[in-house]
Amino acid sequence: FSGFDNTCDLSAVLGMLANSSVFHTRIQTNAKDVRSKVRNEWGHCNFDQWNEPEFNHSFQLMETLIRSLGLPVADEKKVLDELQEWETKGLKLCMGCPVDKDLMKLVSIEVTNLEKNLEAVKKFNADEAKRIREALKDAIDEIAKFEKRIADMESRLEEELQAQSEKNKEFSSAIEDISNNINIMEERQDTNEQNISLLEERQIEVESAVASLKDGESNLTSKVEVLELEQTRFDSRLKKLEEGNLDAVVDANILQLPSRNHCFCGRESELKAIAAQLKDTTRSCSESAIYGLGGVGKTSLAVEFLWRQKDEEYSGGIFWISGENNNLFQTLDWLRKREQLWCLVVDNLDELEMSTDMRKLLTGHWKQAARGHIIITTRREATEIGEEMGIEESSCIELKCFTEEEGVQFLKTRGGTAGEDNGFRELVGELGGLPLALDQAAAYIR
Repeated sequence: FSGFDNTCDLSAVLGMLANSSVFHTRIQTNAKDVRSKVRNEWGHCNFDQWNEPEFNHSFQLMETLIRSLGLPVADEKKVLDELQEWETKGLKLCMGCPVDKDLMKLVSIEVTNLEKNLEAVKKFNADEAKRIREALKDAIDEIAKFEKRIADMESRLEEELQAQSEKNKEFSSAIEDISNNINIMEERQDTNEQNISLLEERQIEVESAVASLKDGESNLTSKVEVLELEQTRFDSRLKKLEEGNLDAVVDANILQLPSRNHCFCGRESELKAIAAQLKDTTRSCSESAIYGLGGVGKTSLAVEFLWRQKDEEYSGGIFWISGENNNLFQTLDWLRKREQLWCLVVDNLDELEMSTDMRKLLTGHWKQAARGHIIITTRREATEIGEEMGIEESSCIELKCFTEEEGVQFLKTRGGTAGEDNGFRELVGELGGLPLALDQAAAYIR
């Protein structure tokens, strides 16, 4: 095509590409498609049939034809870029999208030129001229709409610019505030640096004092070591003295019992139960537990039993300790060595958490070589006693409130009166047979 210039008709060029056998079949097919579906359809345009999909399809056919020609890469890229530009601007113009002012100016010039050419075309084809005039009128209307849209956009941009200007002023004020705050922070930083310098000086003084204290500590440590050595020697001598003292009283007859309650009455079945458990004690240590509510008389029952048995059974002695005692019992080894039968009472073992020493007393291995009887008074239930102390439930004696007869007998004995039984019975029922309450009532009556 080097012999042709821009005056060569597009239809003729497409005809040569489509019908000349020197061109590849693919080129011929693509040229026929562009000529029939693009050039001829647009040359005799019916705007009712042209829409966005049709418009895009036409450009795809033209792009396919250009790529099939085998042009140099630079030429092919240039042509495709121009085609892409026309596609973009054409879509914006023909499909009602916003366009820029330059494009609108170009379109306005082209429309004016078309109007001038229209007059020349009228005499050849009046109907075609009418359709073109209508199309031009529509184009002018669209241009007016575009111009209005552009004016609206400019107005909106002006408003946004003004709003942005206000924001910029606010930002400037905020930046100024931040700058002032930074200055204040810098001043504070200077003050902090001065304080840090003072603290560093004080730290040096403290370190010096600590060094002096360490020297003094070393001297004290030496003195403490000497004292510990002396303490060890003293403990050794004291232990020997205690062991000698224990050995000296192994054979002594010891009785550690609270005073006997001369008003004690009733409870014969419970006393017999404790005595029955005592008969099972041969060469081992047995245990009994007396449990019940507070004030029901557990301690009084244990005291009465031991006063009755002290001369007959417990030749090894009777020992009484409180269940609230948390100290290590030094008498355990001493009890283990005694040949005679002894009795140890642990009274009021009601603490929620038993101490390590108390657990050692109740569950330790020392009892395997001992011969004695341990009596415990507690508010715990039989199941809890078995779990925490290892005492079988059969060895647990539940102490309940007085029966009516026992209560009447106790009131008469404690009160020192011989009143009507009916009045005493009513009082026992009113107080639920609780021994502690009856004791206080009897003291009041007396």
